[in-house]
Order: sequence, then structure tokens, then C-alpha cells
Amino acid sequence: MAVSNPVVYIWINKSLKMSAGKVAAQAAHATAQLFGSIAAEDAIGKWIMAPHKTVIVLEARDQQHLTNIDMYMYNRGIECRQVIDEGANEVPSHSMTALISPVMDKNDETDKLMSTFNTYSDKPMYTVDASFIGGSIDYRSPFIKFNKPTAYSRITKIKIKDQDEPNTRSKKDS
Repeated sequence: MAVSNPVVYIWINKSLKMSAGKVAAQAAHATAQLFGSIAAEDAIGKWIMAPHKTVIVLEARDQQHLTNIDMYMYNRGIECRQVIDEGANEVPSHSMTALISPVMDKNDETDKLMSTFNTYSDKPMYTVDASFIGGSIDYRSPFIKFNKPTAYSRITKIKIKDQDEPNTRSKKDS
């Protein structure tokens, strides 16, 4: 397979709540696994020789999501490799921390395949459901910002839910 625009995709298991250093180490472990793949020597060589190495780090919700992604990619002829941690620090032993694609050609077909995945972020994602007199909004953002309510948009109820936690906090106006 001729590769003109080489790219590597790495999914990180977000449910393990790894530190930034641990995430970086797991991504490095994943990248090191590329060098064990003899079948893709040409693509790996092009990726190594490229002046800019494209690595896109994506988010997986948990270990089951990583397993599902692995199967999803395999069913499309793309054999990924898993990173299983020994559990020396931060995560339980035998945890799947990451998944890495082979070197792929970044083109419209690859972009379409990868468009359903979110890029990795260590910022918590919150959903804010604010009910107003005369309407409500559902606002998703890693940062929460409220404009000062006017008399016509008085907040009557706010729910804030961290996307990583199932509990929802609710506060009613007094």
C-alpha cells in the first residue's frame, strides 16, 4: 500500500484518569509497538522520514470502548495494537490503556472513518442544562461561562453533570 500522507491514530482509555505523564508514556508505548510490525515497513519508513510526524490522539471512554474500537477497525481491515499496562503505578495491572492504528494514509476515506471519534482531552466536559423562564438550553463545553441573566431570561433551574461521572447535581433558584 502506497502511503503519501502518513498518519497514526492512538486511542487513550479515559476512564483510567491517568496523569498527563502517564498518558504520554502510554502513547509512547503504543508508538513503539509500530516498530514490531514487519508488514508495514514501507509505511513506517515514510512516517519516520516525514518532516512532520502526524499522530492524532483520540479518546476512548473505557476499556470496553477500546475493545469495540479494535473490533470496529479490524472489521474494516485495519489491525490495531493494544497497550496493556503492567500496573506498576496509577492504573490496575492488565488494564488496556491505549490502542494504536498502523501507519495509515490520511485522506478523505480515512478522515471519514475517523470522524466519529473525539480527540483526547484531559479537561472535564460538562453538560449544563439551564431552564429559563420562556425556554431552556443544553450547553456542552469544557469551560462553563454564563452571561448575566436579564429579567427576561431568569434562570429557574441549573443541572451540571460531569461527563465522566454519572451523578447529576441540581440546584433550584430561591
